[in-house]
Amino acid sequence: MAAKGGGKKPAVFPMSPRASADPLQTHDPWTRAGNRAAGLGFVPDEHEPDAAWAGYTNTASSPKPAQYTMPARPGDRTGLIFGGFKADTDRAHIEECLRKIMLHVDGVEEIQALGKFAIAGKVTSTDNNMMWTFIKANTKVKFQHGDDARAVWLSIEKTQEERRGAGRISGIVKGLVNHLTEIGGLDPVTAKRHIDSDYKTGIIVYRDNSPVINLDEDAAPLAPMHLVRIIQKDYAAGDFEVLAAARDMIEVKEFSWDALMLEASAEEKTRR
Repeated sequence: MAAKGGGKKPAVFPMSPRASADPLQTHDPWTRAGNRAAGLGFVPDEHEPDAAWAGYTNTASSPKPAQYTMPARPGDRTGLIFGGFKADTDRAHIEECLRKIMLHVDGVEEIQALGKFAIAGKVTSTDNNMMWTFIKANTKVKFQHGDDARAVWLSIEKTQEERRGAGRISGIVKGLVNHLTEIGGLDPVTAKRHIDSDYKTGIIVYRDNSPVINLDEDAAPLAPMHLVRIIQKDYAAGDFEVLAAARDMIEVKEFSWDALMLEASAEEKTRR
């Protein structure tokens, strides 16, 4: 029996992509243009080339500015770090102090505090030669800040790893100098002259005091200064090792080596 009302059958569209094109997408201007960024209701001209919309469809991130790369050799760098300021010194005070220090120095490119509240600042030279000229003119010199005439020291900028190594070496050297002062009875200046170090290789040596130079033509030639390596760092394990020569030295016979080395090695590993 025929259905009441007769009439057309409802249109049926195959939705499988294998059957035919999707009729709902065939005349969609947004599908053809491949972009909806122009705004709802905007239909681009059918004959407009796709290249005109390239700016809208380009989602690639903009290139990042090149990061500052520090030269591998400290001697090739152009930045000097000035430390020794009190904790939380205001940026303006640090930069004012550094400007006074560098007032008549050629080749200064930038002066900046290392933070809004900091204990150090940085001076960048236009080239490496300018930096070394200043270093040589101020060897073992410290600068005034506030009431302290020798508050501010300088050092070539270091990487984070180099700073960590220098900090560990500095702690060990300080312990040795304190021992020579408190137990050995030496004055601090003389004690410091006995201990020398290289933070890059992790080596600490004990050296004789510098001999007095005799200018007499008939004087015997000076013997080479005697150095004894007492500590070295194992870079594979990250530990500082006290060598047998150190434990046999009379000058540091009563020194608590194991406690100091344990502390230095433990802190080195926790910072990795």
